[in-house]
Amino acid sequence: GSGIFAGHVGINTPNPIQQFVITSTGTNQYLQRWVSSDGATLGGFYEESDTSGRFFVSNASGPIGVQLDSDGDSFFAGGNLGIGSGFAGGAASPASLLHIGDATTDTSVDSTTYLKIAKSGTVRMQLNSTNSGVAALHFGDTADVDIGSIEYTNSSNQFDIYTNASHAITIDSSQKLIASGDISGSSTSTGSFGKLGIGTGTPAAGLTISKAAASTRYGGESWVRYIILDASDSGGGGIIWNKQSTAQNRAILSNQGNFQLVRSTQDDNSGAIYKDLIISNTGVVELPH
Repeated sequence: GSGIFAGHVGINTPNPIQQFVITSTGTNQYLQRWVSSDGATLGGFYEESDTSGRFFVSNASGPIGVQLDSDGDSFFAGGNLGIGSGFAGGAASPASLLHIGDATTDTSVDSTTYLKIAKSGTVRMQLNSTNSGVAALHFGDTADVDIGSIEYTNSSNQFDIYTNASHAITIDSSQKLIASGDISGSSTSTGSFGKLGIGTGTPAAGLTISKAAASTRYGGESWVRYIILDASDSGGGGIIWNKQSTAQNRAILSNQGNFQLVRSTQDDNSGAIYKDLIISNTGVVELPH
């Protein structure tokens, strides 16, 4: 049947101070226990041995799927968790184990995505530490939990990247980039730089190559090899100075062992090449013009 109580209701207490009060009979006891239609424990409130409280909900097979423990581990093991107004009332389903956002900019994810953050407009994730601390993201596996990392040191305002458990790149507070290893690549890039130092962290000119970065030496003269131009075909390679306004291009070329000093009136290969100096691979010097 049904009943109506005009006052407060108390269980295990003679003086309930709220509309409905349940007083525990002791530690390691249920305050409430919910039982499903098949007689299994569906969930409830439990008082632990230290008098802390634990709320839990079990799944259909019996194990706890959701647990909120005031003085222990809490977890959601029943499926994906969505945080944000877009999930209210089941209007949208979270697409990953943890899905944060308003569900208005959702796109599909693959099975390896465990965290998704989606929001209309600007999306940010913020990591903060103390003024002398470090904010970091670590990447790793079961053998090495931080073999790679991205770190920001607040005291020096510098950004560091680590790979294979070793330092790779630093960007310091003055936006100077320092690489611990070689820099190489095959793609075309555009943009601008300040000063570039190779083998030195304090470049004095636009491009500064230190002796430390050029340890390879030629035979008996012990010449330091600072720059190597290695062409990918038989055409050779060179250094070209592009013209400014109506001035001519200048270039120093090496073509199949022949050293040439040349000039052109065009920025590309549409103009004629004038060879001002040729030193052949046999040592013969020519002055064509």
